[in-house]
Amino acid sequence: MPRITISDKADRNLECLVVGFKKSLTFLKKLRPF
Repeated sequence: MPRITISDKADRNLECLVVGFKKSLTFLKKLRPF
């Protein structure tokens, strides 16, 4: 059981990181279109 919750937390953290990375990328593209 603890392993499942830990993996779920890791997956959520990774998903948040990816979403934030994509958001920052789109923000940079809006600032400097190229």
